[in-house]
Amino acid sequence: MTQIVEATDGEHYFTLARTVPRIGGEGDLAIRLGCELKHAGRPAAARGLDLGNPLVTPIGPACRICERPECPQRAAQPVSRTLIVDDLRKTVSPCPFAPS
Repeated sequence: MTQIVEATDGEHYFTLARTVPRIGGEGDLAIRLGCELKHAGRPAAARGLDLGNPLVTPIGPACRICERPECPQRAAQPVSRTLIVDDLRKTVSPCPFAPS
């Protein structure tokens, strides 16, 4: 799987991910490699992608330290924020949190 991602600092990266069997264990491991978008023309896996005007996916370092509020993949609120529970409001994120 190839993807152009945007880190929380606004930088864009080309990433390549796949799963590999776990040696001596159950299940698979996910492996992701990446480079700055300015170098993305070099890997063969980037051929055919619009690197000049890419569709980017916002990502964060880890849920507990990421400040992106509208993340549909969020598993927990940041440690620096309070979880907001509102039974009458639906949000993109399954763990909405208070603004700073």
